[in-house]
Amino acid sequence: MTSRKVYSKSIHHTNKNSTRSENVPSKDLKLMMISCEDEPPYGPSSNVAEMFLELLSNAYLQSHQYKVLNFSITVYEAKQKDYPIEEEWDMFDGILLPGSFSSAYDSDEWIQHLKRVIQTEIHKRERKTLAICFGHQVVAHSFADSNCPKQQQPCIPCPASIQLGPRNFENASSTSNTNDMNGKSILYTHGDMVQKLPDCAESLGGNQSVPIQGAVYYTKESKKPFIYSFQGHPEYASELGLKTFNDILQWMDNNDKMPKEYITTAKLNAVERFDKIHRDSIKTMHTVAHDFNWM
Repeated sequence: MTSRKVYSKSIHHTNKNSTRSENVPSKDLKLMMISCEDEPPYGPSSNVAEMFLELLSNAYLQSHQYKVLNFSITVYEAKQKDYPIEEEWDMFDGILLPGSFSSAYDSDEWIQHLKRVIQTEIHKRERKTLAICFGHQVVAHSFADSNCPKQQQPCIPCPASIQLGPRNFENASSTSNTNDMNGKSILYTHGDMVQKLPDCAESLGGNQSVPIQGAVYYTKESKKPFIYSFQGHPEYASELGLKTFNDILQWMDNNDKMPKEYITTAKLNAVERFDKIHRDSIKTMHTVAHDFNWM
């Protein structure tokens, strides 16, 4: 593998009722991240990778299968069309496809290339993938029919305007493989949304403003989940994540993206509800990691 940025962390799951021994099982979890944003306040890639390391670490602490879990995230840069060479793809246990300030329906060549990669390397080969915000949108939009009118495409500007702060799943699917999403609250910062999914995917539910807040994509033969996508940001459920969320809101305020009172309310709601947001985000991530055999 060519030299590139790798972010890693080792977590020891302590159990006061057991004694450590050389026979205690451990696991190495090797993920690749297709970074889609290199500019603050969400980027650069190092910031995004560290948020996901923290999210995975917190989810791991709810698992009792391994005593030691060694995480690593190897970063590839979508905007530079930087992807694994053919023999590198199979070295990883899964893929992270996070957020971006770009839109999935934009005509930028790097986005068109990313959508081709999603179809040929992720969907066709059924690689385990967690897609967040822009990732959630671009996965759905990679199935778009070019002859379909823009307003009927999978990803569109959110009719209810930019969504900031905590949002609940209010009409979660009762048939999905995930734990019940009803009432779960995650932090959101987005101006686009998914309005339509391909036949291989199922909505995890949403609310009146954003009907599809999450989705699961199933393998063709075994009908097992291989892509989970979420419009919200479970990676905000940490100290660094909350700082990133607040930095994004401050950037929106500085650039007059939304009324100041709307942004202030979103900040206050995030603080007041952060304990629940943290619990729900970790539970959601733990479910995904369990289904993907990541931990």
